[in-house]
Amino acid sequence: AVESFEDRHCGYLCCRMVKSCFEKMPELEGTGDARTVCFRVLGTMMIFVGVDMMLSPTYFALHSLWFFGFIIAGHLALCVCKFSCLSSCCTMLTSYLIHRPALMALLGLSVLSVTGLSLYYNVPVHGAAR
Repeated sequence: AVESFEDRHCGYLCCRMVKSCFEKMPELEGTGDARTVCFRVLGTMMIFVGVDMMLSPTYFALHSLWFFGFIIAGHLALCVCKFSCLSSCCTMLTSYLIHRPALMALLGLSVLSVTGLSLYYNVPVHGAAR
């Protein structure tokens, strides 16, 4: 299903070259092996380093503030870390949505049902009485 979608929408030379390269690669048995996980972690770290380097002039300017500059710069770095993890997860979820739609439908249905049950029963926060 994915290949027919790609063949319909991308007939350019670059798309055909990428497809021929992927056809030459050996078929992996699963996506849970150590090499795949290492590449995913490496991709997340590359996103983090790239965005962090892009914001380095901002960090330099924030460090010129006397007391709160390093605190703000640290919080900004944590936000960059959250962004890189979120973008990596979104990339993996998009891939799962294209390649395994039934699994994603099951995951979405389970998240919606747990959210619905949580809202229906209105679980008190921190053990507070009703």
